[in-house]
Amino acid sequence: MTIENKIHNIDQTIKKKILTWAPLGFSIINQFDSIIDPEYPMILSELKIVKLERIIITSKLSSRSIVCNLSFFPTYGQCKLAPLIGIAIAIYTLKISSMKKLIKIVNNKWVIKFKIFLPQKNHTVGNSITKQLNDMERLSAALENNSIRLSILKCIKK
Repeated sequence: MTIENKIHNIDQTIKKKILTWAPLGFSIINQFDSIIDPEYPMILSELKIVKLERIIITSKLSSRSIVCNLSFFPTYGQCKLAPLIGIAIAIYTLKISSMKKLIKIVNNKWVIKFKIFLPQKNHTVGNSITKQLNDMERLSAALENNSIRLSILKCIKK
């Protein structure tokens, strides 16, 4: 791929990103202060697993949808607990108040989607974990497992 093609792709990506709401991103990051890493007794933002720069909120006018992309990076590339961290983030996004604020901001006719990403470059099986985290059936099946459910409850402070 030539440099011109890469620049064109970046320009197209920027044009698709109509909205990046920093205040909402800050609110989401603050909500993630309730999630503790399963391996270390620290919150995700202290370990730089979740950062503001990795929260991208885009609006697609053609399909009347808002997509909130949340990327996370485990502490090291071979982290075996990355799926557990991802499940905790996915479950927590369903219940945090910032997401409810986002729903109130937009018109009721808009569809709001949340996607969790673990980039391939930061984890050996990132694409596979990303696919599993964005599949609600797989998430519910994981939560039916008692040991996974207890581990996630330990990660989320009350």
